[in-house]
Amino acid sequence: MKKALSFALVLAMLLSVSAFAAGEGSVVDGYWKYDEPVTISVIYNVPSSCALNDMNDLWIFEWARRTMNINFNVIEGVPSDGVSAKIPLIFAANDLPDALMRMFEDSDRMIKYGDYEGMLRPINDLITEELTPHLYKIFKEDRPEVWTFPWSTPEGNLYYFPAIQNNTENNITLTHQGIWYNREWFEAVGYAEPPTTLDEFLDCLRKIKAEDPGNVGEDLIPCAWYDESEKYNPDQVILNALGLYIGGAYNLDGYVKNADGSYSFTCPIYNDLYFEYLKYVNTLYSEELIDTNLFTNDLTQFGAMCSAQQVACFCENEAYLYVGDDQFKWDLLEPLTSEFNTEKFNVGGSGSLGSEPTLRRSAMMILTADCPDLQAEAAARFMDTAYGYEGPDNEKRYIFWYGPQAGVDDTYGMTEGWYFDENNNRIVPEVKNGKYASDESYRFSVTTNVNNEYMDRRTDGSEYEPGQMYDVATTQGYAHWQQRLHFDPFLKYSQLTLAYDEDTALDQSSMKSTIEAFYKNECAKFITGQRPLTQEEWAAYKQELESYGILDYIENAENAFNTLYNNGIVG
Repeated sequence: MKKALSFALVLAMLLSVSAFAAGEGSVVDGYWKYDEPVTISVIYNVPSSCALNDMNDLWIFEWARRTMNINFNVIEGVPSDGVSAKIPLIFAANDLPDALMRMFEDSDRMIKYGDYEGMLRPINDLITEELTPHLYKIFKEDRPEVWTFPWSTPEGNLYYFPAIQNNTENNITLTHQGIWYNREWFEAVGYAEPPTTLDEFLDCLRKIKAEDPGNVGEDLIPCAWYDESEKYNPDQVILNALGLYIGGAYNLDGYVKNADGSYSFTCPIYNDLYFEYLKYVNTLYSEELIDTNLFTNDLTQFGAMCSAQQVACFCENEAYLYVGDDQFKWDLLEPLTSEFNTEKFNVGGSGSLGSEPTLRRSAMMILTADCPDLQAEAAARFMDTAYGYEGPDNEKRYIFWYGPQAGVDDTYGMTEGWYFDENNNRIVPEVKNGKYASDESYRFSVTTNVNNEYMDRRTDGSEYEPGQMYDVATTQGYAHWQQRLHFDPFLKYSQLTLAYDEDTALDQSSMKSTIEAFYKNECAKFITGQRPLTQEEWAAYKQELESYGILDYIENAENAFNTLYNNGIVG
């Protein structure tokens, strides 16, 4: 195995003007183009919605070949549902590809295959002002914390080119749920202005239960709840309203804001605010304001009650997925507050780092230790174009997300491209004519989805205003605009992602499995009333958690959290 580079060596490489001789080439039409073709071998994660049989047929790869003289050779496409099983096999092979695309994003694997086994190539030396100016600006000026753990590894190595998004510009955040509510029903019971606190939300559900504004009858459930996934229940909304910075009810890692504005790690299930959460959900359960079969029903049953509109509110990324054309009656509730917390906020998905530009530890490309210097340089140059605002046509990042704009970019006869219509709506002809089932299917069949930035220019070259991409006369456009108004502005914090050295990671994983088996069962008892929600029982529950090793888990997590906090990553 190749030994991982030490932090000192990486730092020395980073500080050097050029870590190796650049490949011969020159700037042509605003982009670096190699004199001789450079081929990069790739194993690629093929999303289920991709319509291509051969990932070498991606339009963006043809763009790279013609524009930069870089050839991507996809030697294997791995279906998304087989990635986890495939990764160990890839690294067990004697012959690694130059790069992996969209294959993994978690810290543990980067530490294992990078720092410990030396099978990944750090990109630290590739982030220079000369070679990758756009990434250099982001990593060195805008978000220097990327060089600290866990965005880099404990050894100081950065192994991945991340996804980057800017929530204040033209990005749609569809990675987490909010509460969609039937506006007409809420108005009918006195909430023309939707609830803003947990108490008001509870009061609204009680009135809907009593008055049945939709004339549903005995099947009425004020709030749908499917417990197997936080995507389909409001537990995160409740926990955030209480002041717990956490991405779901069953997450052992979270943080809280202290009175002085600083942050501290907390294990939510051991925090007294979790007692308030259990009391609140117990009230919803005992008064039948949520589905009392929340622990036994399945997603099909959840979807059926939402589609039949037997509910006044439910959680999903987009309401139209269940209510169809009635989406226009359903609005997105903004984050709630409580007597314990007065800040409205959403906690984003795992592996993301808040502020602007938002980083997501999604490994759009990882280089292996077998990648030669020339191929590594070429990969870095290619990736850098995905993050740049400058270029011959100004702000060309959109091609890495949506592919070519008709009339602006050469489609090479591989796609029709997309365009803005007279109402400034983005139109994808091949989605309209049925060639691709959805925008997502089109994107994954044309580009690498490297970057979560939306289009930056109209066909005529003029700029467009944020929000003009939303056609609110369509169900999807209306849902997206609701998220833009009521969700994205409050997506201020990231779900906590902690990383450890290899031994500690194993210890944490073992303790987590033991603790989870206990507390999920006990929480269900508290919610359903099988276990009394008294201070005495809560204290007994915490003592039982201690017997399962919760304090050791917390100590390790606090140490990891403090590393993040001291480096300015949290807060």
